[in-house]
Amino acid sequence: MFKAKFTEWIIETCEKHCIKCIPSNPSGATHSDEHDEVMKMFRMNRHEASAYIIAKRGLQQYMKKIAKNSN
Repeated sequence: MFKAKFTEWIIETCEKHCIKCIPSNPSGATHSDEHDEVMKMFRMNRHEASAYIIAKRGLQQYMKKIAKNSN
């Protein structure tokens, strides 16, 4: 319940400030080879590395939508 309300609040706040919000699936972000590489490369802790990977996935989804709409 709390998670759903918090997610809705984030989306509404983003829309209010004209920020595009794209939900992405966070599963598997912590337990992957990429996670360990990101931690070592950027000297991040595990939480920062997970957030980086999730944000990267969201950007990849956004870039796919842009490419799809431009054709």
